[in-house]
Amino acid sequence: MEYDIYHDESKEDAYWHCFLFIPKENRSIILEELKEIRSKIEGNIHFCQLNSKKAWTKINGCKSLLSTISSSFQQVDKWKMEPFFKYNKTQYCNNSKRKFSEYWTFQISPKVKIAIFHQKNNHDDMNFWDALSRIETTFRMWLQWAKHYLFNDNEKIIVDWIYIDWFEHYKIASGREFDIDKVKQKLVNNSRDYVTFKESFHILDWKINDDDKLFLDIIDLFLWTFRLNYLFKKWDKSIIDDNRYILFKSIEWVINKMSDWPIRMKNSRFKNFWSFSSWSIEKWVWKFENIIEELKKFEKNSKKEKDDKIMSLF
Repeated sequence: MEYDIYHDESKEDAYWHCFLFIPKENRSIILEELKEIRSKIEGNIHFCQLNSKKAWTKINGCKSLLSTISSSFQQVDKWKMEPFFKYNKTQYCNNSKRKFSEYWTFQISPKVKIAIFHQKNNHDDMNFWDALSRIETTFRMWLQWAKHYLFNDNEKIIVDWIYIDWFEHYKIASGREFDIDKVKQKLVNNSRDYVTFKESFHILDWKINDDDKLFLDIIDLFLWTFRLNYLFKKWDKSIIDDNRYILFKSIEWVINKMSDWPIRMKNSRFKNFWSFSSWSIEKWVWKFENIIEELKKFEKNSKKEKDDKIMSLF
């Protein structure tokens, strides 16, 4: 199946790469739903501007976008499809005396995939390269890993275009262009047999059209929402500290899917849709950890600390 790949990043707390794999044959199905929701949201979607009581209307729209993209991670057609909601479509329930969102489902599994990679030390442990070379290296490494992990001999991938959000900021920050040709060559030369590239394969800026920008806006929203939850777990902060945390409810069920037993996921309609990993270099060796397992450690340590404090009172 042919895919376009969308990339976004975050430099808060650590360096984060996020890749969204959109199958070309299902692109219009996904876009139709996302564009309908986006048309109801006024102005740009900037995560940093959502932590305000004035932004509740926009937050509701963003919840719908996250609900829709999360539902699109279905990989297998089954009798029961995962629903998603649209905040602008509501009905009134006489029993509960309140409005509720209507839910929709995709008629076929969209087969969208996602990969998030967390460079714990913000590239500081890669001091043998210049700043942009570190980004190029981890961009290529994590994308290579994602392609090899999410696909296989029975589910091959044909890569067409890779979209990056605004090339210019690399030149502004580092004084040189992102080395597209070098990254492309290494991606092609080091790929496994079930990964192929079209003749038109290229790494592009999103400015080609607004539809590409919409996908980039959504993965930015997904990445920041996931990252916010990660930091809350890490620091054991109260959710009341940030109004944007309500967005996590739209993707929480997806995160819970990642914690399911491998055997159960193998038979699930969501099998093999994700790769979320933390990476660092220790003594010149790359160290890997599943982010979901890392979050469980935070919760376990936090609970132990609270229990210890309670016991210290006696």
